[in-house]
Amino acid sequence: MATVGIIDIGLRANVENFTKNLGKAGGSLAAFVGKAAQGLPSIGSVMAVVGVGAAKLDRSIAGLSRQFIGMGTSAVSAVTSGLKAMTIAGLGAVDATGELADKLGTSGGDLAAFQYAVKLTGGPVEMLPEILGKLNSTLGQAAQAATPAGAALKRLGLDAATLAKAGPIEATKAIADKLARIENPAARAAAAVAIFGEQGSKLAGTLKVGRDGINALEAEARGLGVALSDIDYAKAAEANNAIDRVHTTIGAIGNQLAVQLAPYVTAAANQFVDMAKSGEGMGPRVSKSLGWVGSALGAVADSTQYLQAAFYGISTVSSKVFGALVKAIGWAGKQLENLINLIPGMNVSFTDSLDAIGAHFDQLVDENFAAMKDAWTKDAPSAQVASFFKGIEDGANKSAEAMTKAGTATRGLGDELGQTAAKV
Repeated sequence: MATVGIIDIGLRANVENFTKNLGKAGGSLAAFVGKAAQGLPSIGSVMAVVGVGAAKLDRSIAGLSRQFIGMGTSAVSAVTSGLKAMTIAGLGAVDATGELADKLGTSGGDLAAFQYAVKLTGGPVEMLPEILGKLNSTLGQAAQAATPAGAALKRLGLDAATLAKAGPIEATKAIADKLARIENPAARAAAAVAIFGEQGSKLAGTLKVGRDGINALEAEARGLGVALSDIDYAKAAEANNAIDRVHTTIGAIGNQLAVQLAPYVTAAANQFVDMAKSGEGMGPRVSKSLGWVGSALGAVADSTQYLQAAFYGISTVSSKVFGALVKAIGWAGKQLENLINLIPGMNVSFTDSLDAIGAHFDQLVDENFAAMKDAWTKDAPSAQVASFFKGIEDGANKSAEAMTKAGTATRGLGDELGQTAAKV
């Protein structure tokens, strides 16, 4: 029976200790729940911040979309402007080709196709008007009288009068066909120079392929749409003339606007001059304007400083709040540690990092508060801006005074020298 009593006393003692420890654990758990409840508003604030960030992200995406739309609009505008410029340039080039063809006595399509052939055979396309024009003159002279060019043509078996009637392009093809049959390069070059002059050597590549080669390249040009019909050249000429009329009309409108606005421009200029002459003059007014500019810059600088102080204040408060939240979590973690460590054989510690984070937030609070205090208490930037402008104005006034004194002294010296010269 004594043994049973000892067992009963031991069990009761152990149960009482367990009940006490359980009560402590329950109190710690209740305190943890209370702290967690207090931290809920802070968590809500954090979630609110996250919501604001999401809204900002949404606005950023919307802004990015607008930027892409703007880029697309700009690209379309650039393409449209390029097409407009290309159209106007193309009309001008086609019209110029048509006018040149009229002067040479051929069609615009034939001239464009021949230019294409000359270009691909290494000939001087930019010199074709001069070369073909001179060939027309050479053929006309050879048809009327004996000339070295006419003799060269006869040696090739060609008649100058017949070539003149055919036109410069067909004449060039006929000459090229004959020259291509001359095997000696030197003799072929000499014949070309005798007919075309010094420019004949520059057409060597074109003349070498003969009529068949030129015709093949001209056919290629027509297939590519390089050579247009006479109707197309007439349309281009009409459109180009219409554009010229529009430009002339716009210029005339500008002239009329200038004439009609001239009296108003004169009146405005006179009023400006009268304002400069009246009252205190333009100098003081400009000085006042610069003073207003300085005041505006000072106000902007002051506002920037105040915003900086406000930012540090917000940082101080936010660091304080987050620090308190971390400390509450750390306190709760300590209670949980104590509860776990009541179990025999358990010894845990996981709140050291939370303590370090809380200390870091305390440091941030001190640093931000010091920066806020410094921003609020230091001199306003507007005073420094005003001092800067005042220094410039004082320096200018001193320089002006020095120049005035120097001018007065120079005039006095001049007067003395004049008087001395008069006495002599």
